[in-house]
Amino acid sequence: MQKWVFLVIAGILVSFTLANAEDHKGYLDEKGDADHFTINAANDTLDVTFTYPEDAKFWVLVIGQAGTNLGYYDLSEGEVVELTGGGYFTFVIISHKGDGKWTASYELE
Repeated sequence: MQKWVFLVIAGILVSFTLANAEDHKGYLDEKGDADHFTINAANDTLDVTFTYPEDAKFWVLVIGQAGTNLGYYDLSEGEVVELTGGGYFTFVIISHKGDGKWTASYELE
């Protein structure tokens, strides 16, 4: 009986953890192509990790909830964008060279 209770509790914890992990995915077709998504981050800090094709040059523009440009990041210089302060953030992924799939992963608390 104790094993069953442990498995139920473990399943609930895994479900809770997975529910808070987020991924956004997209595909950029060519140089100049762009895609976007928005995050509502209640956390004081949030790290968003991007993946993209090795031979491409993708940049990310981060826009705050008031429409303010918060940064323009060359992903070849670092694939993690750190946000602070919470709120709504819009990410615009832009191809400066090449094409391919991109993903953005983060975990909300």
